[in-house]
Amino acid sequence: MSVFLAILLSILLVLVALIVSGIRNEKGNKKRQRVGIKWIQELVSLLSLVQQHRGLTSGYIGGDNSLMPRILKLQDDIESIQQNINKNFIWIRSNGFWVGKMDHWLRLKTINRDKTKTYNFNQHNAFIRNLLHLIEDCAEQHHLQEMKCLNNTPANILWQLLLNASESVGQARAIGTGIAASGCSSSVERIKLHFLQEQLEQFLVRNPMPELAPPIEALLTCIESQILIEKPSLNASQYFDLATNALNKIMDGFKLQITKLNA
Repeated sequence: MSVFLAILLSILLVLVALIVSGIRNEKGNKKRQRVGIKWIQELVSLLSLVQQHRGLTSGYIGGDNSLMPRILKLQDDIESIQQNINKNFIWIRSNGFWVGKMDHWLRLKTINRDKTKTYNFNQHNAFIRNLLHLIEDCAEQHHLQEMKCLNNTPANILWQLLLNASESVGQARAIGTGIAASGCSSSVERIKLHFLQEQLEQFLVRNPMPELAPPIEALLTCIESQILIEKPSLNASQYFDLATNALNKIMDGFKLQITKLNA
């Protein structure tokens, strides 16, 4: 064999090895992304339930006893999904954050009217804030930021924009439900609601999904005309359900997009 042919054969072998390695890496990356999407779906389901728990317990502490059956059912649902995550995602059992959050949940589920709505609100916020960080870390570790949504926008808008918008709605739901239950609002609650209104108005400017605008706008109108008045004109369940409609639309948009991500 001539020197030329030997060199050519070596080059071809190197190219074949690089191609095979590239194919394997691509397959490995796609598998990692599929796993990441599955994990995020479970964590977002937990997020949604804890957000509901914050809203309902705020109304209960505010004085609406009728919310307790919904709270107890929700607690069962939360613990069921926690058990499912622990069972199917072995890695998370040794995650210090996750273990700490499970201990935190045991304190959150103990509802005590001796504690204020503000205390209940802040404790839930801390739990949810850390859960949002875990979701973002999970997405990045599984390279989901390299993918695109259906409308070709970067995938990271899902956890950096949509989930943060859902949390603004969730906080507005909790505060407003507490106000509707007690029949009055404090200056601190009014300030917080105004701030959340501003955040949601900013989201509407950047909103990549036009179908989310009507329910969010309806919520903003309700807050202004039926909650932030001298005597709220909705009861706790009515306001909670209206705010939940807006939040569910955001979560539905998230779930649709996360399952349709493409490289």
